[in-house]
Amino acid sequence: MTHSQQLINTLQDMSRMISQTHKKFQVYDNFYDLVLREGQIFTPCQKPKGIKFGKTKECFGNASFLVLDREDLFYAEGYAIIELTGSLPFAHAWVVDSRGNLIDNTWRTLGTAYLGVVFNTDYLRRRLLKTGRTGLLEYPNIRVLDEGFPEGAIRRIVGLPSLQRPATMAMPS
Repeated sequence: MTHSQQLINTLQDMSRMISQTHKKFQVYDNFYDLVLREGQIFTPCQKPKGIKFGKTKECFGNASFLVLDREDLFYAEGYAIIELTGSLPFAHAWVVDSRGNLIDNTWRTLGTAYLGVVFNTDYLRRRLLKTGRTGLLEYPNIRVLDEGFPEGAIRRIVGLPSLQRPATMAMPS
């Protein structure tokens, strides 16, 4: 079994477990379900020269601020696994270019599998200004589970695999 399949299986198990014990929302059952439905699979690759690592344990900020500094990059958030932890997924953020090349500017040891949602920079900027927090797939943004994302918030990278059809509902901007 590939690392990506391990990650997918683990997230599916976690989503099912939470769905059995917690309220289901209108669009997505939980954040695991959201990533499984909207996310794309990324192949780990080495960070390009010229991009510096950010602070340890601050992936959401590291990825956000790199994207805001570079128009050619996009913010991605979801789950990743790293060899040290086996198949235990971590909530994580990274950056991708327009071809879908993954750039992890936080983990010095590259993850073995990444599954996440790519967001358009305008949506990221608006959420940062509104909430003052980095990270788009966490409790302060729980409304997306009921209402979905505004049109244009999610960016699909052509040529990268997706797991399921995206949700059809979208919340107003």
